[in-house]
Amino acid sequence: MILLAALACTGPTEPLVERTPPEGDAALVFDHPPRNLLVISIDTTRRDHIDRWATDGVVRTPFLASLMASGVVLDDHLQCSNWTFASTSCTHRGQLMEETGFYPKLSNSTRAPLPAHQGTLATRLGRMGFHSALVSSNDWLSDTWNNVEGIDEFERRLTGNTGALMDQGIDTLRRWRDQGDDRRWYLQVHLVEPHPPYTPPVEYNPFPDIPGWELDTQSGQYDVTRQWPSMSDEEQQLLVQVLEGRYSGELHYMDDQLAARWQVLTDEGFLDDTLVVIWNDHGEQFFEHGEQAHAYGLNAEEGDAFLAFVGGGLQPMAWSGPTHAVDYVPTVLQALGADMEQEEGLMGYVLGTAPSGRPRYAATVAREGPQVSVVDGDWKMVFDMDDGTVGMWNRRDDPKELHDRFDADDPKAQELWGLLHDRARLLEPLVPEFDVHWPKGLDSR
Repeated sequence: MILLAALACTGPTEPLVERTPPEGDAALVFDHPPRNLLVISIDTTRRDHIDRWATDGVVRTPFLASLMASGVVLDDHLQCSNWTFASTSCTHRGQLMEETGFYPKLSNSTRAPLPAHQGTLATRLGRMGFHSALVSSNDWLSDTWNNVEGIDEFERRLTGNTGALMDQGIDTLRRWRDQGDDRRWYLQVHLVEPHPPYTPPVEYNPFPDIPGWELDTQSGQYDVTRQWPSMSDEEQQLLVQVLEGRYSGELHYMDDQLAARWQVLTDEGFLDDTLVVIWNDHGEQFFEHGEQAHAYGLNAEEGDAFLAFVGGGLQPMAWSGPTHAVDYVPTVLQALGADMEQEEGLMGYVLGTAPSGRPRYAATVAREGPQVSVVDGDWKMVFDMDDGTVGMWNRRDDPKELHDRFDADDPKAQELWGLLHDRARLLEPLVPEFDVHWPKGLDSR
């Protein structure tokens, strides 16, 4: 068996000191309020493949790990969905989409762009005088689907290269500077390096060529992964190792490209008075629950997320409390000096102010139809509305959610279903093309 020697770990990342301010206090404290905002969102990135949270001894993202250690990093963060259109819409809006009357869908026959007037972060910052730009190569985050509403300058690039996307963003900042534009600015660069197909440069790729497997195109990778059910155990093991190796190589290449552009941003002064926020839109599955890639399920490999704040004289801190993608917008707005009493329609909380026991929800309408999930304390439940199945996991004992403990007679299952049932009822009228199959043994009224 081929080993990932090229990506072997040289030592663990130094852990941040865990500091949790009293509930009710804003967690981000600055030496001086930041003037500008740089957002680096990263597509298709598993939290447990970022060095800070990785447990397999493989170095993939040393620069990101060091960057996060210099700021405030959230250690128990969840996304609101498992694919880009749905997750970025929820994150940018600060609202759970099933509560808005519209839900993003993957199917060709039912997909539609977001309705106008979403109240996005860009729209809200625009009212504060910010000039904004977004660079993206993923069509799901573009003007095609109206989920860049409020952005002044949208740039669609036909490349997945991290360096090229970051360079486009840096060129935008240079142009604003050279034009003498002294407005506050907000720049977001959406990176897609880890997205299928996994094609890192050869020096980062431990598996450049596997006879019989075409992995250098998205259709080729998907054709190979569809053969999973008919593969032998040895073939399955090799396929996971190859895909993981190529995926890890992409993450390492992305990390090196980010490090080089970070130096440029620093040298040219663009980070002097800037809050930097780094987050992922969803994760990636490697057959943990029977599939490969994403937009399949709401388990940990697709739904666990990360969010980190850097710059502005922030005191380094690891936030251990439960957080959610909808907290991104209110936290950023508060950090940039918004009058939060005037910011209406947000469902999330400024970091540090959320009730400690709040449930956290996710939903999707993608490859496997409509699904909803809830995380409440150590427990998680997922309901597949299309086939009527329910799963339940203890995330403390089983963080990868591999051992389903659902029993309809279990009082904990009844308690979680009491939370999740209402989410399914919210989503049901938004997916009339599906017949919801309510689970047996649980109240579906």
